[in-house]
Amino acid sequence: TATRSGTLIYKITKYTVALILAIGVIVAIFYKFSKKTFARKKIKRSDKMKYIDLLTSLKNRNYLSENIPIWNQNTIYPQAIVVIDLNGIQELNDVLGYQEGD
Repeated sequence: TATRSGTLIYKITKYTVALILAIGVIVAIFYKFSKKTFARKKIKRSDKMKYIDLLTSLKNRNYLSENIPIWNQNTIYPQAIVVIDLNGIQELNDVLGYQEGD
């Protein structure tokens, strides 16, 4: 039975090592995938910050500048761009405070 016991221990050891290696590969793949996903989210977040005003969450001048050529290709629907400049907003903020002005 020494041979049989030795063979059993050998098989258990072999399968344990294979299982540990498989778990290691799965963890490595998961880590690499999650790292890429995090990088993509970070890029999307920085792109969003590039095109959206953080205070108002409205699209900003960068978004407008990059999309006008695409919009000019549109020949089906009428287009309009409205740009509003509020004069005196600084004085309003100074007198009433930024909470009221915003």
